[in-house]
Amino acid sequence: MAVVSTQPVSTRVVGEAEGHRTYTSTWRVITDSRHDGASTASIAPGLPAWGSSYLWGTGSGPSGSNSWDLGAWMQSRPTATLQSEQESMKVWLVTVVHTSRSRKVEDSYPDNPAAAPWEISRDADEWTEEAQVTVDGKPIVNSVLRAIGGKATEIYKTRSKWTLTKNFEYLPVTLIRDLERSMNSSTVYLVGVQYPPKTLYMRKIALQAQYASAIYRYFRFTFYIEENLDTHNLRLVDKGRHYDKFLLQSDDPDDYVEICDKVTGNPQPDGSYYLNGSGRLLPKGAAPVMLEQPDGFQVYQTFNWNVIPWPQS
Repeated sequence: MAVVSTQPVSTRVVGEAEGHRTYTSTWRVITDSRHDGASTASIAPGLPAWGSSYLWGTGSGPSGSNSWDLGAWMQSRPTATLQSEQESMKVWLVTVVHTSRSRKVEDSYPDNPAAAPWEISRDADEWTEEAQVTVDGKPIVNSVLRAIGGKATEIYKTRSKWTLTKNFEYLPVTLIRDLERSMNSSTVYLVGVQYPPKTLYMRKIALQAQYASAIYRYFRFTFYIEENLDTHNLRLVDKGRHYDKFLLQSDDPDDYVEICDKVTGNPQPDGSYYLNGSGRLLPKGAAPVMLEQPDGFQVYQTFNWNVIPWPQS
């Protein structure tokens, strides 16, 4: 006793109240024995499986379908009706029903979870630190060029961050690994803002497997992004303690002879001095020098972020 053939015959949809849909599809199943019953036909290979979403045809849609409704799924066993019978063959008409009836409307829109829009939120990390230079890049010093520190120079700093959530049918694990903990290597347009290279940093990416029906699985990805309109490279002022190498008595740092110029020196609260990029003290009134100009020290890898279709507004 075996199923010889399973072929689709017809399908129709009936709209119901509250936005639900029911699809009734008919399949022709042929079995090879007069002893075969309806149960054999109702579980014939080729019929939709329990929990599957509605798919029909051999087009270019999901799983090669012409029409589909991922929000309607098969919730009951197919029913088989005997159409004709011969000595060594039976022909059955099997009815398969897919419906969205058991789901709440608010849960079933959109029916294809991957078509749902981005969920967008923005916040900022906040902290305080001592300011060393003004917005014009001038050292914050007193009249004898001594650096001023402590609560008097404490300022608030913030770092904007995005949390973006989107459903995807699939994203490669290798892509997630490359994107996580990287800066954008090229310009990215994100929520109406143009971000030049190295101004976005992907802190982490979280994902959850979700089910729209008993067997249709998709993934909910959350991207945690930090924004820095300057750069995420380390922008550091050249400063330190300068020593005269010609007066060294040994290789022991405790024996180093420090050069202290009370006029042109500009010692910091930590005891260091602003330097000129070549290890010498800056001249009087000169602005601090940024190391590794113009982009600072790069400590994160870059990656092409535009492989993800980011929200544009």
